[in-house]
Amino acid sequence: MAASAALWLFDEVGVRGEWAMLKYDDATLTGLNRGIWYPIRSHNPKPKTVVLGSKEVEVNIKHLRFRAGIPVKTVVFSEGNWADYPRQRTNWVAKCPRGHRHELGQSPPARLEITCQKCEMKYEWEYERPSKGDA
Repeated sequence: MAASAALWLFDEVGVRGEWAMLKYDDATLTGLNRGIWYPIRSHNPKPKTVVLGSKEVEVNIKHLRFRAGIPVKTVVFSEGNWADYPRQRTNWVAKCPRGHRHELGQSPPARLEITCQKCEMKYEWEYERPSKGDA
C-alpha cells in the first residue's frame, strides 16, 4: 500500500513520497508533532489524504512536506510567529530523525552537527523553512 501511495504522490506533488512531515504545528488536530518525519502507510485519492505512522492518522497532502528516503538529518525550527524574521525568533528546537526533542535556546546551532543526548548519535541538521501561508 505504501508503494502505491508513493507513486500517487509523485503524480500529485512531484515527489515519490515515502515520508511526510507537518508543514506547521497541528498537533491539536492530528496528534502528530512538528519536526518529525512519519512513514506513509497508505493514501486516499479522492480527499487527497495520506495515512501516516503507527497511529494511522489521515492528513490532507496540502498540510505536509514529503521526501522519498528515510530521514537522516535533525530538523531545526523556530517556534513562534512565522511572520517574524528568523533572527527575531527566540525559541529554537531540534528534533533528531528518531523524534527526540531538544531545546536550543535563542539561536540555531552554530555547528554542522548536533549530538542527540537521548540516542547518542551525531546528525547533520537542516532548517525547516516555513511554507507560504504557514501560521
